[in-house]
Amino acid sequence: MCLSMGMQAQSVKTFSSTAILEPYRLEVGYNKTTHLVFPLSIISIDRGSGGILAQKAFGVENILKVKADQKAFEETSLSVITSDGKLYSFIVCYNGNPAYVSINLDSATANHPNEKSDRKAIGPLNEAQLAHYAKLSLNTKRNISRLKDKSSKVSMAVVGIYVKESTMFFRFQLRNSSNINYDIDQFRIFLKDKVQSKRTASQETEILPLWFEGESTRLKAHSQQDLVLAISKLTVPKGKYLVIEMTEASGGRNLQLNVKAKHILRAMPLD
Repeated sequence: MCLSMGMQAQSVKTFSSTAILEPYRLEVGYNKTTHLVFPLSIISIDRGSGGILAQKAFGVENILKVKADQKAFEETSLSVITSDGKLYSFIVCYNGNPAYVSINLDSATANHPNEKSDRKAIGPLNEAQLAHYAKLSLNTKRNISRLKDKSSKVSMAVVGIYVKESTMFFRFQLRNSSNINYDIDQFRIFLKDKVQSKRTASQETEILPLWFEGESTRLKAHSQQDLVLAISKLTVPKGKYLVIEMTEASGGRNLQLNVKAKHILRAMPLD
């Protein structure tokens, strides 16, 4: 009886209206890419489900590309944190023909003029250092082999993994032996569970690139080129592997590499 009375006496607090962050409603399509422009550098992305794709645009730190990974996906969430610690929350729904494909979120910080800080502080190495060591990676001895995928005369291979302080550099060799240019739509890198669980919302952890060195938008017909991607240093936990995807804009020649822990451990230090 005492226990019952005690439970009845307990009160449950509710959030005040000022504590609740109202999410933006975002429509995305399967054949169209939506660009979100943030006032500061993006440092974290969290997708509620695998029904959507989200990746920073090449060469910039404050633009996020979002599109549907499957048609008519179930409504989901998307959270983005920028370098000033600000959280942007979205409820994402499917629309084959979204009303907007470019959205500027700069107005969200209109009342905070001091938030437009230096965007160059994007990682443990500054931009000049990232550019230097990325170029150095292009001319350093290769230390990875047999990590390759190909589709319809287009191939992608990791030929080198290097490390400088708390930054890792992945060197790719891209080759197009076909008569058709390969326009790069997305270049994603994420950690994925080897065995997926139905109890989790998503089994992928997006890794945000710090730097790209080389042509990252097009692979011309009958050409070969090297590309370097820099990320924050990591190791692959047990039960996971690192996935690197390159997808073709308006095409089906999509490539995927599964990088294992043993590959990461071969990382060569850069001087």
